[in-house]
Amino acid sequence: MKEVIVNAFPKSGMTWLLRLLCDLLEAQHKDTPQMETLSYGHPIGNEWIVKKRHGPYWKETVPTYWDLSDTSTLAGGTVVMIQRDPRDVVVSGMFYYQNPDAKFAIGVMVSSQYVDYLNSWLKPIESLNVAKLIFTQYELLHSHPIKTLRGIIKELTGEWLSDARIEEALERQSFENMSRQYTDGGHFMRKGIVGDWRNHFTRDLARKFNEHFGEFMLAQGYVDNLDWWKDV
Repeated sequence: MKEVIVNAFPKSGMTWLLRLLCDLLEAQHKDTPQMETLSYGHPIGNEWIVKKRHGPYWKETVPTYWDLSDTSTLAGGTVVMIQRDPRDVVVSGMFYYQNPDAKFAIGVMVSSQYVDYLNSWLKPIESLNVAKLIFTQYELLHSHPIKTLRGIIKELTGEWLSDARIEEALERQSFENMSRQYTDGGHFMRKGIVGDWRNHFTRDLARKFNEHFGEFMLAQGYVDNLDWWKDV
């Protein structure tokens, strides 16, 4: 059985991507306890299995990624890595843990070594302990979902999926449909909006965020300059 490991910092779209890949690969899955049986509309095959592998955790009492990481579990494996605008990661984390204090969420990201964690994967594959690394962004899954998913599946299987096949998976695994399938009434799945941070950041909060994550966001193309916070 072929194995794919979906990797990300928490609240970066990992569950959504995992479900989409399971759907498109007709794969078995290992996931969080909140998730009930996936709705595919087709039988589950025996060729693929898709797993999650969390990076740092959103709890200060839990060791950081560097303490928890066991790279031996990835040796020779295939990893699909997804990243998200860290400003939206903070907002998603606030709502998931039902803590409206964005400064607390930022502090947790800092203590979880968010930047170091992402940068540890933004390296030539020769320096990583994996056979294949496919890197994508949460924002691309929203802006160009068919092209993005087709590219990932093509790298995994060599197969070229039709627009119709991908559109069916996107509909089944939409945030609205996923929310109905969670035992907590959809609390695990919120809105998934790109740029939702604009509805929650004040200028002072944006300035503080920029102090910690500005250089990383600039390098990754999430901002055009380090003065972006002045327009908030």
